[in-house]
Amino acid sequence: MDLEQWAAALHDSLATRGGPGRLLYLYVDRADLAVVSGLADPDLALDDLCGAFRAEQTVEPFARQARAAEQWRRSGWVGPCPFLPALAMTVLAVTEEPLGSSHGVYRRLNDLLGLEPDAKEPPGYSSHVPQMWQIWNEWLTTEGAHYGRPSARSYPPYVYQGWARSQGIIRHRERLLIEDFVAGVPHARGRDTDRAT
Repeated sequence: MDLEQWAAALHDSLATRGGPGRLLYLYVDRADLAVVSGLADPDLALDDLCGAFRAEQTVEPFARQARAAEQWRRSGWVGPCPFLPALAMTVLAVTEEPLGSSHGVYRRLNDLLGLEPDAKEPPGYSSHVPQMWQIWNEWLTTEGAHYGRPSARSYPPYVYQGWARSQGIIRHRERLLIEDFVAGVPHARGRDTDRAT
């Protein structure tokens, strides 16, 4: 898929995520990408999105998507949100396993972008990424309100990473553990279950 196809697919998935009056979280991990793209293998879906993003990135990886966000706003929000792949990339940096420190985001993001996995923000990140999240939130308070209310926010000490961190509450590995746990819990069927003591 190319970046435009990813934007459309991610936009189409919004209908199942929130709803009018509810907070809309743009949680994205490799399993979500597989569902959204129709690719059977989550690893292939992740590679496909990263490849599509890298094919269009410049020295400042988020610059084109930030310009697309601004143009979309000026157009009156015509068409699907064109910069959803960029937002997805920032959330993936949170939901994927960290590189280096256990809370590291920039190393993982740089790796996803095809850059050296350094513990520093990618070029232009601090100006482009917050701008895109702010435009996203603005859309959700206007034309996109039927999808849900904005939930993305920045907070100290994560002034720049906070936007994505507010969407990626848990990492993919933790999500799989939760799914395994829930799948193994017997259903109560309206009565108390025996507990091991």
